[in-house]
Order: sequence, then structure tokens, then C-alpha cells
Amino acid sequence: MDSNSHGIGRIRTALFVDFDNIYTQLNDEDEEAAAAFVRDPREWVNWLEGCVPVLYPEITGFRRKIIIRRCYMNPKEYSLLRPSFTISAFEVIDCPPLTLRGKTCTDMHLVIDALDALNNAERIDEFIVLSADADFTPLLVRLRKHDRMTSILHFGNASPAYKSASDAIISSVEFIRKALRVHSEDDEDPASKSPPADISPAIKGLLLRMAEQVYKAAEQPAGVQFSELPAIFMKFGEFRERNQWMGFGSLRKMTQALVSQRNDLAIIGTDPMRITRCKPAATGQEEAGAGPSLPGPAECVVAPSGERIDIDKGGFGSRYPTLAPLALKIAGVTGTPYLPPDHYAVLLQETAREVRDKGYQLRRTSANVRDRCVESGVAVSAEEVQFILRGCSNSGHWFSRSSETAEQIAAAVAARTLSLCKFATLELNAAEIESVKNWVSGGAGVSRHPPYGG
Repeated sequence: MDSNSHGIGRIRTALFVDFDNIYTQLNDEDEEAAAAFVRDPREWVNWLEGCVPVLYPEITGFRRKIIIRRCYMNPKEYSLLRPSFTISAFEVIDCPPLTLRGKTCTDMHLVIDALDALNNAERIDEFIVLSADADFTPLLVRLRKHDRMTSILHFGNASPAYKSASDAIISSVEFIRKALRVHSEDDEDPASKSPPADISPAIKGLLLRMAEQVYKAAEQPAGVQFSELPAIFMKFGEFRERNQWMGFGSLRKMTQALVSQRNDLAIIGTDPMRITRCKPAATGQEEAGAGPSLPGPAECVVAPSGERIDIDKGGFGSRYPTLAPLALKIAGVTGTPYLPPDHYAVLLQETAREVRDKGYQLRRTSANVRDRCVESGVAVSAEEVQFILRGCSNSGHWFSRSSETAEQIAAAVAARTLSLCKFATLELNAAEIESVKNWVSGGAGVSRHPPYGG
């Protein structure tokens, strides 16, 4: 890393794109995102060059400069998409199929080029690999030995070892939303929307009383998550007597209207969203404090995503003391969402309902299932739902709008979870295998948990 004449630091970066892999992954997630990826690569390259603080918070005053741009592409399949990359200053390396099964030599080309770049005349500080292929894990390990920073693009079921070998992970959700600028209704900031103007005086009065209870619950700094709101609302008889979230249609829209009734409440975050009190900090010292204490090593693990998982997350440890340690170990090794069995039951049920109602499209379905779960009082993120949905697909499950059931999804989730354990060489005895099946299948609760406001 160095500084230019203006004192702005530069991180010299090499970017390697496994096109076939990334384009397929984006198509699975959102066809519009895949189209945006090839429409004008310069746009997402510019985003990558400007997002250093997002990936490396400890590095300030630096900007990434991508001096090597290489894209590895199967010309037989994607020759028509090649010009978009050549006019964006990419070196496009043709990787045609070498076997009857269509296997290309992309991984070998990319690894050789990356290792060659270690000897570049200008030192390369960082290597970005846009691929979800865990075969590149040894490459990341080798680059780390040479004291180089590495970043990868992360999709839902990426290998834990692959993620652990990288210094920084670019979330596919963030990449689609910010780099490719593909937005859905779910992406819109609820705090930026105007509340409906035709709220009746009776509803407005009820919203004000409910907002007072939300204010009491929304203590700094964490506030109150959307998934905790239904329990607060259910204390009001008028709410229980009305359907469809008092006519607003969804928890999100009703909460937006509720927050608009007070100037000391705000909606923050996206996944999960929370309500917090508006408290201007005069000195900023409050935010710079030590923050909440973390549980000790015996009570938590660090997941492959880097998240520190508390054993009592969602009340898991206290309500399921026998199952929680096993589930925590599996979550830490495989990245499987650490949700209590009854939360899995809600997730499975709402996934089946969503598929039957609207069909299946990964990005839309994961966002809608997340919202359905939150409305049922269960805190789950869209990325956790994506992990489950991708796992089902990888297990051979085909989502059917005409016949989808929670039990079918549960079987696929259980099979995928056990497969991940086996892949991670995590040996389980017969009793533990049954416990895992009951855990991710929601136990006996798959057929329960009707949503609030229905």
C-alpha cells in the first residue's frame, strides 16, 4: 500500500472473476442481477474500488485501485457476453470445455495467474476472487502466507473453510443491492417512505398508545427488533380484534405508520430491522463505548461468517438445554442457522406457504419468508433463509407451487445439514443424528404457529 501526491492511500488489487460460477449463482438468486452483472462491469468495479472501509473497517484513508482485471469464461456458452468485459478493461481468458462433461480449466488458469501476480513488478496488496467455488481455498491460504489480503464474494452455502480462509467477505445481498443496483420492494428503506395520509382518528389513537409501549421497549442502543413487535401489539385488544395488521396489510407498513406518530422513534437497519429511540449524541461518546459484553468461550462460538453466536440466542440454550450445545457446535462448523426448533418450525411452514402462494425465486422468496417469520414473532434474517433454501436445492429438492409442504422442506433441510456435518468431518452418533433431524425439522411444531395479524 502507498499514498499518492494527495496523501490518499492506495490498495493495489488484483481481481479474478470466475464468470461461469458467479453468473450461474446470480441467475439462481435473481435473473435481473445476473443481467446487471454483464450489462456494464465498470459499475460494479467502481463500487469495489470505493468500498474498502466496508470490507476492512480498520483501514481508513485508503482507496482500492484494481490494477489487474481478469475474467475466465467458457466461450462456448457465453461468447455473446464477452464484449461487455473487454470494453471494461478486463483481460478475458477463454476456458473452453476439456471433457465430454463440460469441465473447463478455469480453476487452474485462475490459480496460476494469481500466483504469478505475487511476483508482479508493483506489489499486489489484495486479491479479490469472485467465485463461490471452494476449490480456491488452498489459493487463499497460500496468498495469506505471502501476507496478502484476500476477499471473496459470498453466496448462501459457501464452504466454511473457504470463508475462513478469506480476510473479507462480500455478501451477495450487498453486492446485488449496492454494486449491481438491483433493488426489490424489500430493499426499500422503510424509514424513507411516507406514511399513509388517510389514517382514521381511531386508528391514529391506537397507534399512539402502541407507540408508547414500543418506546418503553426500545431502549438504547439495541432498540427492539421487528420480530418482537407482535408480542407488544397483542397486548391491545383492538389490535387482536382486527385483521391484516389493522388494515395496513403487513407488519412493516403498520410499524412505519406507528413510528410516524412520534418524533422520538426511528426505524434502523435492514436485516433485521429495529426500532430505536431518537437520542442525539452530543459528543458521540455513547457510541464509542465498550458496548455490550460478550459471553465467555464456553457460551458461544464464532460461525464461519464471523458472527459470534451466543448459546442462548433466541432463548435456545434456556429452553432446549440438552440440544443447544450440539446445535451450537454444528452452527459453528457448518454455518447452519442457529435457530431453536420451534423457530425452524415457523420458518419451514412459512416457506411452504410462500412457495404455494407465489412460487419460488430465491431472492424474493427469502425476503418474503423472512417477513412472514418476523410477523410470526420469529427473528430470522434473509441470509439465514437463503442458506436453508440453497441447501434444499443442493439436496435435490424441487420447490413446487402446487404441492409444497413443510414436511418435504424439513426432510431436505435435515439431509443437507447432515451432509454438511459429514463434509466438515464432524462425526455424529445415532442419537445425535436423530437430534439434528428433530432440530432442523422443527420437531413436532411444523404444523403449528399461525402468524399474527392473519
